[in-house]
Amino acid sequence: MQFRILGPLEVLDGQRRVELGRPKQRALLAVLLVHANQVVALDRLIEELWGEQPPPQATASLQTYISNLRRVLEPGRPARTPPRVLVTQPPGYRLVVAPGELDATRFVALAEQGHRLLEAEPPGPAARVLREALGLWRGPALAEVADEPFAQAERQRLEELRLVVLEDRLAAELACGGHAAAAVELGELVGRYPFRERLHGLLMLALYRSGRQAEALGAFQAARRVLGEELGIDPSPWLRRLEADILHQEPGLDWTAPPRTAAPAAEPPVIAPVMAPPPPAGEGELVGREPQLAVLAASLADAAAGRGRLVLVAGEPGIGKTRLAEEAARQAAAQGVQVAWGRCYEGEGAPAFWPWVQIARQLLTGVAAEDPGMLGSSGAELSQLLPELKQLVPGLEPPPVVDLAAARFRLYQAVTGLLRRLAEVRPLLLVVDDLHWADPGSLRLLAFLAGELKAARLVVLATYRDVEVAAGQPLVETLGALAREPVVERIPLHGLGSAEVARLITNTTESRPGERLVRTVHDRTEGNPFFVTELLRLLQSEGKLQADDALAAARRAIPVGVRDVLRRRLARLPEQTNAVLLVAAVAGRDFDLDLVEAVTQLDDEHALEAVEAAVVAGLGARLGGGRGGRGGRTGGRGRGGAGAVPLRPRAGAGGHLRAAQPGASGAAARASGGGAAGPARP
Repeated sequence: MQFRILGPLEVLDGQRRVELGRPKQRALLAVLLVHANQVVALDRLIEELWGEQPPPQATASLQTYISNLRRVLEPGRPARTPPRVLVTQPPGYRLVVAPGELDATRFVALAEQGHRLLEAEPPGPAARVLREALGLWRGPALAEVADEPFAQAERQRLEELRLVVLEDRLAAELACGGHAAAAVELGELVGRYPFRERLHGLLMLALYRSGRQAEALGAFQAARRVLGEELGIDPSPWLRRLEADILHQEPGLDWTAPPRTAAPAAEPPVIAPVMAPPPPAGEGELVGREPQLAVLAASLADAAAGRGRLVLVAGEPGIGKTRLAEEAARQAAAQGVQVAWGRCYEGEGAPAFWPWVQIARQLLTGVAAEDPGMLGSSGAELSQLLPELKQLVPGLEPPPVVDLAAARFRLYQAVTGLLRRLAEVRPLLLVVDDLHWADPGSLRLLAFLAGELKAARLVVLATYRDVEVAAGQPLVETLGALAREPVVERIPLHGLGSAEVARLITNTTESRPGERLVRTVHDRTEGNPFFVTELLRLLQSEGKLQADDALAAARRAIPVGVRDVLRRRLARLPEQTNAVLLVAAVAGRDFDLDLVEAVTQLDDEHALEAVEAAVVAGLGARLGGGRGGRGGRTGGRGRGGAGAVPLRPRAGAGGHLRAAQPGASGAAARASGGGAAGPARP
């Protein structure tokens, strides 16, 4: 069993994600994980879950949550045998977590190990361990209980340690010679954490070693200015000494290759992959994506014949982009194609070019030591992406960086050349998941690679959320550049049809559903596979899937996972747009713009802007004519629409908004804390 709190709360039983139930039950598990292997008193648990004035049935509810957690954490425990994971121990309960089962504990251990290694030579092992530690993070610690008092101290402790590990990792990579990449990342970090002097010092050193002495001194002046203006203090003595050393060009600042430790002849060094292996194919049949799989199969066939492809899979959260990629990867591997995965990271701390670093590590594991010629003449440039290459191949020293743009171009050429050489030996499929979170450098490298795919035995499959692509984001520019490339194939994913939803229900429940239930589930979810699955799991967990009131329950139910997705999307919307969606919770899926104006007291202009924001965010389908046919109409995301922004009606025009997302009206308002009653549509 693996417990994960470095991000959203998750429990994994092997490859299976454990369903943890309702928010209060998940919060209870979070409290026990914060105090893992410690007894937490019953009264304290009640206070943490309900505050100082708990309801009369709090103790009974807590015992129900404990019983439910025991069932999911020990599914194979025989009846009438005592639990071994969540045990009763007066005056409360204790969650027994073995060493290595909690990601926060592993992170702390790796952080300490990496810090010790950093003080020794060479720095390569420290960099690997510290990257592994940061790779455990999937978002803010204890994200879904971030506002709860019991989580504050633990969150603060883990976040502070994460920043220390991030600084240690950057120091290790500087010691390995990765000046240029570190300078780019440090430039972003000092803007995010302007009061951390160590980041300022590392940035100065990275710039100086990259041949940018003037910019290094400018970085010091920026640090002096922010510390003085914001805190009224001067830089620390060590930061001032570093400035003086840069002014005098002290030889000690120059980078020198760390001494290499000879490895045993029987066990030559290899590149240790930081990320876990590529994800296995999803469980069960992939329903309703046969046409998309056929397009991907054709792209792989073209690549095998020397005609590379870049396939862009786009869709809303939960629509099945990653699942489609997993199935394509499984089929490709069965045909002898080499597959490598790179995932973009949403949170802070990931190095520049992170998805490409992951891909390169998977492809080069053991290869560089056994066949250094595979690196070609670009090994020095590749060592900036993978500093550990310098331990495997002697003499990989990149030239000093004089022109940053030219250095980036050489790096793009080096990565592209490496991938083409590997694909000559064996056809290659690269999966870049969650492209909407990619850093600008990774996106530019993708665009560069697309221009070199025409005669390569290589397919790049990239997934992204189209609802999170907004004007001004780096991905918008990249997609525009890719539109001109003839090798690019686009696969938009929409919701499943009623027949596919019926198949999905049958596969999930192992029983054939009635037509009315299929129609209700499809109407509630618009065929989004994630929403369908979450709704079915909720009905199953409550024992209502086969009950007489299954249809009524399906119309009312709002699964926790769906609620979380909606909360995330609503948090990014303007306040007045959330007010519009709150009106929708009462009015239903179709409502008049006149009604919005009357309830929210917004004028025509602001009401229309709020409606447009909902449509752009994928939470509305179309704006149509109101009373008297006023207003314009465009196709929307719902019912197979194209997702266009609605036309703005003339001043004073009425209109109505049709909700497109499952639960865009009722569930959206409920997820944001609105108290309006009305049809709940998750």
